[in-house]
Amino acid sequence: MPVDVKFSGLKNKLFSGKVEGYSSRISADTRSLLTRIRINNKDYELIPGSLLEVSVKFNERNSLSVPDTSVMLEGESSFVYRVLDDNSLEKIQIQIGNRDEGFIEVISGLNEGDLIVAEGLKKVNPKGKIKPIKK
Repeated sequence: MPVDVKFSGLKNKLFSGKVEGYSSRISADTRSLLTRIRINNKDYELIPGSLLEVSVKFNERNSLSVPDTSVMLEGESSFVYRVLDDNSLEKIQIQIGNRDEGFIEVISGLNEGDLIVAEGLKKVNPKGKIKPIKK
């Protein structure tokens, strides 16, 4: 299982590692799980006994997602504005999944390559026209 490791002494530097083993129980006192991780430290940048922040990535999947600022929630339904060929807007319902780091997974309702309004939803009107900014 791949992991990303961040050392507090080296800002903005990530080290990659691999989980080699872990305990079978979560500690009731610390609410942590004892884990053994192998990290490539060939340049000896990590000092023994240092505090490390570890992110374990599991059950990752490659799926379509949109910025969370582009989704409108109305009751139990989720909507986005899709930009049509003539720069007019169409409000469409989507089914959403997991949220992660400012993005929401889209399970159905959009196709890869569809243009959507990413932010400023209060300034647009359904059936209105816009001037898209592509990033």
